[in-house]
Amino acid sequence: MMKLQYKHITAVTNSIRLLQTCLDDHFQTHIHKQVERDQNDLIELREILRLAHRNPSLPFGDSDQSLAKMTLNQIDQEPNSAL
Repeated sequence: MMKLQYKHITAVTNSIRLLQTCLDDHFQTHIHKQVERDQNDLIELREILRLAHRNPSLPFGDSDQSLAKMTLNQIDQEPNSAL
């Protein structure tokens, strides 16, 4: 009887470890995809801000261009905390 209980406990323990590994892998994949999306958003934001700052023919006011330049500088100085 003890041997059967030990095998059952071992099987449950192994199942829990496997489940934990699967959850860890899923979580890491999710985080990696989110970071990738955030990086792509940051690239797009930089391009929009550069256009707003450098192209006076776009429908941005002077204050919008100043805000674009200020935000662009902040992104370039602190890329990880910009979003």
